[in-house]
This record gives sequence, structure tokens and C-alpha cells, in this order.
Amino acid sequence: MINKDHNVSTSEIVKFLSDSNHFPEYSNNVELKETHMSYVFITDNFVYKMKKPVLYPFLNLSTLDRRKHNCQKEIASNKTLAPDVYIGTVPLSLTDVGMKLEGQGTVIEWFVKMIRLPEQEMLDYKIREGEISIQEIISLGRKLSVFYKQARKKEMHEQEYLRRLRTFLSDNLESLRHPAFEITNEILDNIKTLQLNFIARNEQHLSSRSARIIEAHGDLRPEHICFLNEPVIIDALEFNPDFRIQDPVEELSYFSLECEILGNEWIGKKLLEVYESESNDHYYKGIESFYKSIRATLRALSSFRHLLDDHRNDPLKWKLKGLNYLMMAQMYISG
Repeated sequence: MINKDHNVSTSEIVKFLSDSNHFPEYSNNVELKETHMSYVFITDNFVYKMKKPVLYPFLNLSTLDRRKHNCQKEIASNKTLAPDVYIGTVPLSLTDVGMKLEGQGTVIEWFVKMIRLPEQEMLDYKIREGEISIQEIISLGRKLSVFYKQARKKEMHEQEYLRRLRTFLSDNLESLRHPAFEITNEILDNIKTLQLNFIARNEQHLSSRSARIIEAHGDLRPEHICFLNEPVIIDALEFNPDFRIQDPVEELSYFSLECEILGNEWIGKKLLEVYESESNDHYYKGIESFYKSIRATLRALSSFRHLLDDHRNDPLKWKLKGLNYLMMAQMYISG
């Protein structure tokens, strides 16, 4: 993967920053994590996120300026739910002695710099260790309910919302027909038919949700939630505001799905219960499984897209993950 803005490749930058001595503050170690669109460098006290120079139909990070702008958008998108975590945008520069993070010189890459949150207080860790309390989830539910109440509302007519749902599920399933993914049409056709049939049978329940559409977090998962003095929620989806336009119940159903994948069923149910009570939003409970199904389809697509990466990072892992999401999408909509 080459950055066209300069002669230093992404792999060279990753290799450089895999050495803990190349960070501005002392660190015993540096841990590298990779997402579909970023490399994340975790030091003892900080996190540095570097955007990949990717070009997708929904995201263009192919130039240095675009990546800088995306870093700035990420910080702005997270100021409400994690105001003290995001420090700012910092450069990697070419100097007389080589590359330097937060140094003076010709900027060759931009990073989001964050405070490192304690791993043992992250929700995914707590779920695995069985150390999460009901009171913590109630606190999380109340914080999210306030966030949803104060979030920017999206005016949408009932039929417009139904069309949006149909387009969303159809586009995701069509994208999953890519030959590299090797998914049978039978599986995708069955999921699509069941999801569309649910909309047809439940138009009244779903269309009424159009009055609740807001600009939500966009990627609410257990690994994005940390319990400090109060819950902190990071990694709001920044690259396309339209992807954050959701029914709060859809977002919380997606969160519930991700908790279930980690082996916990009560957390998602409790969070939805707290939201319903705090928001006085008494919705038809049947839409939870529908929302889980269409979000599982999207997560399947996100997993399978890793097979298209140039470096083909652990393709079997991503294929199995994608197939598991598809299985869950079918399970939820068949119930």
C-alpha cells in the first residue's frame, strides 16, 4: 500500500512505528492493531490511529489532506461521548534525521492521538471476565438516552424511512455477491426475502420509527465502551454522517447483537429496557430482531471486505467471521 503524497510507503511507516523508541513519550512496548481502514498503535499511555490510504465507494482517504480531514472529523464526532479521550491530530514528519512523530519537517502522515483507556474497564473485557454489573449498564443506558435525546434529529417521512431500510439491506446483500467472497446466491436470496417480507408485514411498526431518527453514534460496540467514573464511549463513526442516521432502537439492537456474539444476552436487553424507560419510547419489540439481522448483514460485508485488501491479512479469519455474521442475520430474521 503506497501513499501517493510522498515516497514513504504505508508499510514503512507501520514498521517504523512498531518500535516503541519512535514515539515522543517513553513506552515499554507498542502494540499494533489493524482495522479495515486504520492502523492503531498502542503505547503505554497513548493511542495513535493512522488512516489507511484507501479508496472505497463510501470513503476516499487516498490523499494526505483527506486523511487529515478525516482525523479532524473523528475528533469532532467523539467530543460529546468521549470529551477527554481525544487529544488532537498530530503529524509524522520527515526531518533531516528521518521520520519523527510529532516532529517538525515535511508532514507525510496524520494521526489521531488519544488517551489510552484501561483495558480491564472496557466492556468487551468485562463481558469475557464476567465482571460487569447491572448498575454499570443502567448508567450506560442513561447516558445514551440523554445523548439520543440531545442528538440532531433527521426529519424523515414514513415511506422515506421504509425505502431507506429496503435500500440499505438490498445494497449490503448485493455487495456480498462479490466473486471473491464465494457466498452462494441461495443464502443471500433467502436472507433478502425474509428481511423484505418482515418490512412488508410490519410497515406500520417500522414506519412509525421515522419520528425517532437521529444522528447516532454509528458503531456502538462493547469494545468502544469504557467504565471510568462514568461510561465513556469512543469511536463514533466519522467518515460518513449518513451512516449515523439511525433509529436509536436499531443502534441498541446492533449493540445487543455484538454482546451476544461475546456470549452475553442480558446486557443488550437491559440497555434497551433502560432506553425505553428513560426515553418513554414504547416500540414494537419485534423490530429488535429485524434490526439485528440487517446490522449483522452489514457486519458480514465489513468482514468479507478484508479479503479485498492488498496484503490479504488473515483471509480465513475474516471469511469465518463474515460467515458467522451471515448465519446470525438469517437466524434473527427467521425467528
